[in-house]
Amino acid sequence: MAYLAVRGSSAVNAVSRIHEQVSRHLFRNLFPRWPESEVPIGHVTNGASLTSDSPEADELWERACGEERWRGSLEYVEDRIRCVDDNNAVANAIGRPIVASRLHTAAGTAGLYQGAAYDEVQAAQRVFDGRWLTLGFVRRFTAYKRLNML
Repeated sequence: MAYLAVRGSSAVNAVSRIHEQVSRHLFRNLFPRWPESEVPIGHVTNGASLTSDSPEADELWERACGEERWRGSLEYVEDRIRCVDDNNAVANAIGRPIVASRLHTAAGTAGLYQGAAYDEVQAAQRVFDGRWLTLGFVRRFTAYKRLNML
């Protein structure tokens, strides 16, 4: 079925740069005259969601990594982030109460919309506190991703 999908598609994307390389290797026999590096499979890497990024944090990361920091290659972003001086990062914490407030609102709206009990919504809102650094990780949960492994 995978071969049929590759042959019947106008574009083929892998889910990461490494997956692109593996897929090009796996499907190279469909393109026997092409060098493996030119097998027409690209990649789309999952991006960062900055919906809860405070204006202060955005300004700090823009100064450190540039305006287009999340577009294209992320090869140098880690090194640039490491160069941010600790005092600037700590001073940036003033944006945390704003982010926590946004998360409270979002958790409440989403919870009530999805039919959660009021006390469950309140518990979810208590998780976010403007005094703590909160990093979010978002992943689409589906049965085949083996949630019990978490």
